Amino acid sequence: MTMVETWNKNRLKVGWALMALSMVPWAIAAAVPFAGVSAGTVAVVVAGLIILAEVMFAIAILILGRTAWQKFKDRFRKAPSGEVRSDQET
Repeated sequence: MTMVETWNKNRLKVGWALMALSMVPWAIAAAVPFAGVSAGTVAVVVAGLIILAEVMFAIAILILGRTAWQKFKDRFRKAPSGEVRSDQET
């Protein structure tokens, strides 16, 4: 099995794992203000964590591809009834 075949086989696992891990910096960012450090330090650390989370999410989307991104967007575009909400552009 070549490297390319191995990567293609595990691509979805890596992409979804990275997407899930991109939520961890958000959780840490929520806890940082309670760490007892100065406001300036909190601001820098939270900003860095948010940027890290967004970069991880973007890389996950790049790995997963267009189909996964479309499914992800559709999940949030639909109302609980399953219909497309009128306030969303198509």
